[in-house]
Amino acid sequence: MDPAEGTYGCPIGAVCFACRGTEDLRPIVAASPAGDLCWTACARCARGGVVLRLTGYAARRMILEHREHAAPL
Repeated sequence: MDPAEGTYGCPIGAVCFACRGTEDLRPIVAASPAGDLCWTACARCARGGVVLRLTGYAARRMILEHREHAAPL
C-alpha cells in the first residue's frame, strides 16, 4: 500500500508519531492485520519505512478512528 493512498480526510497531528519531529508533516496510512490505520509522519519517517510499535489497545483505537474519518462519503 502506498502510504499516501487513502489519506483524504485524515487529520495531521502537531508532531510526528514516530520521532516527535514538527516539520513537513503528512498523514500516512498503514496496513495492519486488524485493519488500516493512519498516523502523522514527518518526511524523514515517511520515507524511511518506519515500523510503529503499538500496544493492541492503541492499534485498535487508531484503526477505529481511521474508519470514522475515512469512511466513504
